[in-house]
Amino acid sequence: MGVRQEPYGGLWPYLTGLRCAGCGAPGSPWCSLCADSLLASTTSHRQSGAVERLIVLAADTGPVGRLVRRWKDGPDASLSGIIAGLGRVAAASLPSGSEPSMVTWVPSARGRRRSRGFEPGRVVAGGVGRHLGVRPVRLLRRLDSATQRGRDASHRQTDIRISSRGRVMGDVLLVDDVVTTGASMQVAADALRRSGARRVTGLAILQRSLKG
Repeated sequence: MGVRQEPYGGLWPYLTGLRCAGCGAPGSPWCSLCADSLLASTTSHRQSGAVERLIVLAADTGPVGRLVRRWKDGPDASLSGIIAGLGRVAAASLPSGSEPSMVTWVPSARGRRRSRGFEPGRVVAGGVGRHLGVRPVRLLRRLDSATQRGRDASHRQTDIRISSRGRVMGDVLLVDDVVTTGASMQVAADALRRSGARRVTGLAILQRSLKG
């Protein structure tokens, strides 16, 4: 008689929402204690560029960092539902009265979208939008094909080309899964502001350190 294999390497309870992805407690993808813990660690900083404020849910450590790496580097699209749940948690950290007119995401390079089979920023934006009751809209297009991984800060700034798909109005919440130098988000925000956005706030799941 063979040994029964756990589906998805034992992740099935987490994928179905039967257990919390943070602590493993039964009941929901993110239990209230883990969600509260994440919100307590959320950082919010004013920026000097086109992004007026950047809100980040967690540093690239602990269960959230491991989960995002497995999702993107696997890649493992089956984790997208849990990642969208993190988007909902992140959206809960927005100050009262600062709800945006529009929600969009930083587009990834076309080659990365093809290799993964999904667009990370769009997944997170879906969770954010569901929490806010605002449907995410694709406002931006990526014109370069370069991945940001392994690039130093100067190349990240100069090699990114993002443009708006049309006229933008009101306050925009610009979502990404991970920020490192913040270069992609600032270039995307520049495009939104040039197209008419009144204010751009950035929101990301993880803050990752640039490794030399």
